Amino acid sequence: MRTRKLFLCIYLLAAILLFSCTNTAEKQGSDKEMKKDSLTQLSDGGFIAAHFKTLNELPYSVDTTLLFHLEECDSLGTNEVKQLDKNWFGHDLAASAEYELKTFYKIDSIKAAGKYKEYCDSLEPGNTKSSNAATVCKIKVDENTTILVWSLLTSSYEACPYSVSVDIYFSVFQNGAVVQSFQLGQYISAGDPPVAMRRIVSGKMNKDLTFELNVYEENDEDMDQPELFLTKEHYEFAIKDGKVALLKEKKEPQVKIKRKEGKLLGGS
Repeated sequence: MRTRKLFLCIYLLAAILLFSCTNTAEKQGSDKEMKKDSLTQLSDGGFIAAHFKTLNELPYSVDTTLLFHLEECDSLGTNEVKQLDKNWFGHDLAASAEYELKTFYKIDSIKAAGKYKEYCDSLEPGNTKSSNAATVCKIKVDENTTILVWSLLTSSYEACPYSVSVDIYFSVFQNGAVVQSFQLGQYISAGDPPVAMRRIVSGKMNKDLTFELNVYEENDEDMDQPELFLTKEHYEFAIKDGKVALLKEKKEPQVKIKRKEGKLLGGS
């Protein structure tokens, strides 16, 4: 049991380092002041779109290859994220977005005030330590419609219980305004040994503006037992006139699967 707990905590530290933002808190604070001044001059949505330097075309996919390689994306501050954080499509897949975004705004304000070190020094195991937003790409649909894909990366204090999450969202801009925002991908790893879970949401957006989300979730009730629980879900959506609509959903019954010998949750 102790060996498994130690192994899981080492895995946690590696995951948190993977998803940590490379910018310092001081640099983020000074950048936000400059961006705030520019924001007052651009209220038509062009300001936020200009931050998304990477241009992609449809079809566009979000899988673990992207979820694990967001370190070089340009960071976003509160002023930019609030332009994206609008008109969410109501669905359970994005149910955690409101909480995650509130956490980001809180930590970003602490950084802007120059008190992030004091905040970190006050943390206890299980508390959220890091929350960073970043650009991913923009997708030009037509002259009036652009899809901005962005991320939110959150992790807890480096101890058990732990949590690490990466959320990929998209916001549909039409004529400079957000018509709808929603989820396009997700990775969550969390636990308090011997209990742990891992969740991956992979997404694909097609040329006809339909998109699919596939959910793969493992729940481990006891790491010393040979089995864990697996849940799979499939969803199909469409974007019409800038708004998201649910077309189809399928939820498979939870099943037990055997743990791979010598591997942590999700090991290959």
